[in-house]
Formats: sequence, C-alpha cells, structure tokens
Amino acid sequence: MKVKCVSILILSIVCLCGCTSVALRRNAFNQSKTVSDLLADQILYNLALYKDYYESDRINGLPSFVKLSSGQAAVQQSLNGQMGLKIMDVGTVEKDPQLTGNHQTTDNWTFTPVTDPNEINRLYCLYRAEFRKATSNELTVIFPAPSAQLDQQGRPYLDYTPVLNTNDGTVLITNNQPVFTAKPKAVPSAPTIFDIPGSITNDTTKEVNEGWASFSEPANATPSSRMGPYLNHYIWITNRTNFFKFALLALGGTNVSANTKSSQPLFLINGGVISTVPQ
Repeated sequence: MKVKCVSILILSIVCLCGCTSVALRRNAFNQSKTVSDLLADQILYNLALYKDYYESDRINGLPSFVKLSSGQAAVQQSLNGQMGLKIMDVGTVEKDPQLTGNHQTTDNWTFTPVTDPNEINRLYCLYRAEFRKATSNELTVIFPAPSAQLDQQGRPYLDYTPVLNTNDGTVLITNNQPVFTAKPKAVPSAPTIFDIPGSITNDTTKEVNEGWASFSEPANATPSSRMGPYLNHYIWITNRTNFFKFALLALGGTNVSANTKSSQPLFLINGGVISTVPQ
C-alpha cells in the first residue's frame, strides 16, 4: 500500500510539472490574439468619438491611440510531494501522502500612448474625413507629400533602361558589359480623398467613398458584424475589405508623422527626464 501511494504521488507530480510548457504555449497564443481586438477597438472607438464630436456637443476631439511595444506571457508552477505519518491513539500508523504547490500565470502588454502633435493632427484629419469632406491641406496631413524614394545612403532609386542596338534590337555591349540609361524612379502621384475608405466626397449630398461602417443596423446585417458599444454606440461593419484598408491607414498614422519625427523622453533609472531623442 505504501509503495502504491508513493508511486501515485510521484506520477502526479511528473504529469503536472509537464503541463507547464502546454500552459505557456496556450497563454502566449491567447495573448497574441488580443492584438487584433485591441487595434480594432481603438479604430472603432475613435470613429464613435468623432461621430459625437461632429454631430453632437462633445468637446473633446482628441483621438485615443496607443502603440504596443512589447508583451510577455509567463507561467510558473511549483509542486511538492510529501509523505506524512499519522499516529493513531490505538498505536497504529496511518500513511498520509500529500501534494502541495501553486500555479501562477502572467500576461501583459507594454504600450506607449500616442501624444506626438503631428500624429494626433494626422489622425484628427483622417477621422474628420469620415464626417466632412477633407480639404487639400487636410489631405496633405493625412498623406505626407510624396517625394523621391531614397536608399540608405540618401541616393534616389533609379529605373534602368537597356540601350538597344539599332540594327537587331539586342542590348548594346561595351567592354563586355551591357549599357543602360538610368533616371530616378517616378514620384508617386499624390493621394486623393478617394484613397480614404468611408470618406465624405460631397458635403451637400453626403456621398460616401467605399463605405465600411454604419451606426444604424443595415438590412442585411449579420450578428458578427455588430461591434461595441463604443461611447454608447454600436457600429456595424458593412464592408470588411474597406474596414481593413481604413485600419491600415489609421494605424499608419500612429507611426509616421506628417512633418517631423516624433520624439521620446529619455528616462534615468530613478525616473528623471534628462533629454529627448528622436526615434
């Protein structure tokens, strides 16, 4: 009996300790799935915020965004097996095996709130375009003016065109090397309001370009298309592809400043700020 109890106790400890890697994998996977929900919630929350800002008396029109910088999933298990003895009054001895331990899990995200004025202004203009037709100045903020694409040395990328022989159309060879002409790559054309999904293209008729959201339930709505509530509003996603396009545009605004690079305070270990450095 004694050997059997000890064997069961040891087997239990081995099995439970072996579950640590399984629990860690499950925690890490479940935590990673929260990224998508967090990003989508930020985008839809701001849409609800600007609906109240432009259609009611809401005063605060500052967008709310955070950047996820790092995350951690940790699992810690501690198990101990014991064999205790209970001495009865009648003089007999009773075996009392015990299993004690603890299980701890930790999941966290480290994030940085978006506070750069250029990024806030960019997001403000982007969401404004969902309720008012964007001006040319606002489009410039949403889409920084295109410029020549430069390599790491600051030189423009080039388009190469082979020089052809006039006789047979083959590539001209000089000193055993093909001959090319080169010119800087063409600057992409400036984006327009039609590059913003859901943007208002006419303030009078309220025409919408590639709409993707509705604050009232559409006739063909599915249960999974309803999101929220956000500031007491439910939002129905009417076009998943256009929602994805707008999401990329909104998230890009939290990482690229329109005019200047964002800066981040440089902290000492004790919390004091000593300077700011560009990112």
